[in-house]
Amino acid sequence: MVVSSDVWLEEFRENARKEFQIQKFPTAKDEEWRYIDYKFLKQLEQINLEGKSEINFKLETNSKAVIATNINKNFEIAKNYLGKIISLNKDKLISTHYANIGDGLLLFLPKNSSATLKLNISATNSAIHNIIVLEEGAKLNYFENYEQGNGFVVDATEIFAAENSQINFQSFQDFPQDVYHLSYKSAALRRYAVCDWNFGCFGGQFSRWKIETKLEGEGAQSENIAVFFGSGKQHIDITTIAQHIVPHTTNNILAKGVMKDSSSSVFRGLIRIEKPAQKTDSYLADHTLILNKNATANSIPSLQIEANDVRATHGATIGQLDKEQMFYLTSRGLSEKEAEKLIVSGFFEPVLQKILNDEVRNRYQQVIGQRLSE
Repeated sequence: MVVSSDVWLEEFRENARKEFQIQKFPTAKDEEWRYIDYKFLKQLEQINLEGKSEINFKLETNSKAVIATNINKNFEIAKNYLGKIISLNKDKLISTHYANIGDGLLLFLPKNSSATLKLNISATNSAIHNIIVLEEGAKLNYFENYEQGNGFVVDATEIFAAENSQINFQSFQDFPQDVYHLSYKSAALRRYAVCDWNFGCFGGQFSRWKIETKLEGEGAQSENIAVFFGSGKQHIDITTIAQHIVPHTTNNILAKGVMKDSSSSVFRGLIRIEKPAQKTDSYLADHTLILNKNATANSIPSLQIEANDVRATHGATIGQLDKEQMFYLTSRGLSEKEAEKLIVSGFFEPVLQKILNDEVRNRYQQVIGQRLSE
């Protein structure tokens, strides 16, 4: 019996709907949600993902065997990967996402191929699911852009990186201020696979990101760079997780953010080192700068270490503008606004310099400048 893509995906959605009935919506008593204003949690109970989305992409590749298409159009591949890293029963919001998947990208790179893909997504009350598969030795530069949207937008990306593959994953989000955005991204790395994440979070009324890297093969490496800027009454919630499962893996997480007006943020960073994962080298750091007395920031770094021969450290800071720096700059003729812009630019510069793509780095600098001028 031949099963069509529509039937297969609807069966998957139906299983997710059953899971949805079992799970409960988060409350302020749940550890992962306790720093979030109750009104945001009430909004999540009204989540509706039966809207529409539009995905446009441009692909450049050295191989005709690379597949880039909608997940509905190549379900023979998609069904082998959908939900395999981001579990259906993780929580109610994940099951909500899976129950309403309407669109998404399937990107498959065969052995030793290379590609660059630029993805633009427009969404209104919709769930988007992307699957990226890299076979052995494949290399991918991936750029996704979220700027047009309304209502609730939930996206998820699962990355399967085989031995010696490499992915440079860059995600830029600058949604309108009334969008509620939930983003789940997870990668599983085999032997000597490399995944470099880069995230820019600037838009939306409520933006919650969860980025997880599973280092499953010896020699696997990951770097996670996150940049965020909150203004108005925005709430930004970012969780990064690096799970070291086997020996000889490395990870580096660095996040920098600025909060102004009445915005709020939460950054959670977790390094998890399993018992077999000896010789692990993992680092986590996040730094947030607060520009106004009504802005708030929370930092929750943590280490969970089961192995005894590892190197794992973390650091976190939350602070305000340096008064001495402000005094020095204004005494040299700069206005307070100009001095503030200069200090914030200097604060972001070390992390922006880690972004090797000039176009992406310039885009970040442009948005940061806009936010400071508002």
